[in-house]
Amino acid sequence: MTEERAVYRTALRGVGIAMTAITVVGIAVAWVLDGPGGAAAGAIGGGVATLAGLATPASMLIAYDRPAAVFGALVAGTWLGKMAMILVVVAVLTRVEGFHRGAFGWTLMAGVIASLAVDLWAVRSGRVPYAIPDSKSPAE
Repeated sequence: MTEERAVYRTALRGVGIAMTAITVVGIAVAWVLDGPGGAAAGAIGGGVATLAGLATPASMLIAYDRPAAVFGALVAGTWLGKMAMILVVVAVLTRVEGFHRGAFGWTLMAGVIASLAVDLWAVRSGRVPYAIPDSKSPAE
């Protein structure tokens, strides 16, 4: 397994664990504050955060060994897709009467921040070289 693949797999695993914990906590806190409706909103927020959080390392794991243009297109397309998904979910949920927006929003925000933190940790702790030893630069 290459170092890059290991970093992306670590990020996927870490995001999955973090999203599970945040979703469970979000549901529990929302249940206490707003009952079953709040818990449902927390679960939806956690679900959306999970899909958004897993999309980036998954797309990078799929695309890391492809040409740069393909890698960029896959990662950017995934990012655009997850932003569109979040906008559609928010647009639909704003029309639901009695939906607890706070539980949804706070759980979603906690999930997004946690996934960013896990991604950063995985990349910083990975051992991916910046240069390939004994390779020649294009200028030589």
